[in-house]
Amino acid sequence: MKKIIVTVLAAAMALGSVAAVYGAEYTDVKPGNWANEAISTMSDKAIVKGYPDGTFKPQNTIACGEFIKMALIAATGEDAGNAESGNWALNYYNSALDRKYFTEYDIGKSTLNSPITRAKMALIVSAILGDVKIQDYDEIQQGITDITYKTKYEYDITKSYASGILTGYTDKAFKPNKTLFKGRSGNRNLPACG
Repeated sequence: MKKIIVTVLAAAMALGSVAAVYGAEYTDVKPGNWANEAISTMSDKAIVKGYPDGTFKPQNTIACGEFIKMALIAATGEDAGNAESGNWALNYYNSALDRKYFTEYDIGKSTLNSPITRAKMALIVSAILGDVKIQDYDEIQQGITDITYKTKYEYDITKSYASGILTGYTDKAFKPNKTLFKGRSGNRNLPACG
């Protein structure tokens, strides 16, 4: 089960936005696209959905609510469904809160449509992984050039990094405040979920 969660969450890290209707064949994700297989797998498992116009929009930044939904479905296999009123992601948010993936202090309801940072992704991934032993923790943490014991969510970042779900950049930085954009980490100068 952990391997499935790891695989799906790793694929989620590499993708853009999710939205309204099912469909594994999107007009903007061609068979030769680097993310095609991951998108198809996640669509088949009903973890991601495309837009009503038949697109997937992999260039969009992943919002907090979108990532919470993907992580929750990947971890539990259950779809809480869109909320009937308020933000569409409230059911996923509340379910993730109940499972203690984060607190309201970590991710507030008002930020569900804001881009999620890599640090907040690590927080959620770490909670899903649960109590796992990380061998060579200090060495791994020291190998991430922009993370120290003072970095918010340092333990969660290191744990997610050690698990292979979240990786760093070629310069060995993690860039915890960056967001996922165009299938890569990017910084779009948008308010991040907080």
